[in-house]
Amino acid sequence: MKYLDDVGQLGSDLDRRKSADLGSASVFPEDGALRFEGRDRKGGSWRAWVPQTGGIGWTEIWAGDFDHNGQPDLLIASHFPSSGRCEGPADLVFLLFDQAGRPTPWQVSTEIPNGNKFPYLPAILIDVNGDGRAEIVSTACAYGDQSPGHWTDWSITGIYEARDAQWIPLRSANLGPYLQAATRANAVKTWLPIKPSEWPDQLVGFNAPANITLERLMPPDERCHGVINLTVVDGRVVAPVNDPCDELKYPHASYSDGRTRRGWPPVVIDGPHGREIFIANNKVALRRVIEKRYRVKLLGDDAEPSWLWAEETQAVVPLP
Repeated sequence: MKYLDDVGQLGSDLDRRKSADLGSASVFPEDGALRFEGRDRKGGSWRAWVPQTGGIGWTEIWAGDFDHNGQPDLLIASHFPSSGRCEGPADLVFLLFDQAGRPTPWQVSTEIPNGNKFPYLPAILIDVNGDGRAEIVSTACAYGDQSPGHWTDWSITGIYEARDAQWIPLRSANLGPYLQAATRANAVKTWLPIKPSEWPDQLVGFNAPANITLERLMPPDERCHGVINLTVVDGRVVAPVNDPCDELKYPHASYSDGRTRRGWPPVVIDGPHGREIFIANNKVALRRVIEKRYRVKLLGDDAEPSWLWAEETQAVVPLP
């Protein structure tokens, strides 16, 4: 893995560059976000919009062939320093390139292994089985119960391997070597129980056809913002069961299969001339998907999708 650049200040008074050359791609500041772009093997364009973390924070770019398929991949790591007991959170966006030269996005949050150094190593990336494909160990730090020796609770939130331009959860792997790596990287001796069954798989449904459409975006109900509905039962104040605000406080979207799902997921729009990835500015992309009547597939948890993948070539033409 090779460090390329810090673009957290790109386009600001602290970094007046209009763009940064990453070799296989270029990056440009755009309306508070970063636009990455390049060309696939047929000359089609690809572009990806990701959040820009600047100020006292960093947005680092690293390169490496994480899935060992001969295509250079990108890791975009954003970190904004925090105070307290958990000081090293980072948000990672991977762009893994397939044999056609188009990126598949994947994102994860983790704790920085070596603390607030620059350039900071953004994640625990190892190759336990020696097959040349990287494995990532994502971790999380939270305030503990404040009893002696438990000021923070540390957990392993996932172990994934890069394969064929995707990150795949290794739920049945021998956890020992990964636990040892996390212990060394974070200088933590005590970990919460590891629960591989709870590790999310963001790309479930990747090979499924795009056969539904996005119909409507439903913002959170303003009446539920910051409201906690409490009732008094037998002199005790209790929260109601099945409070409608438990769901209405979140954004939702409705689809042509008659389902309403939680969240406005990041968007990938794929077409014959290129691929566009909207992690930042995803609401603009979602409205475009509705307007153009693109067929979509939903990746990850069906009740709260991780990604909305739209096929530009399969727009639905309304009947006259």
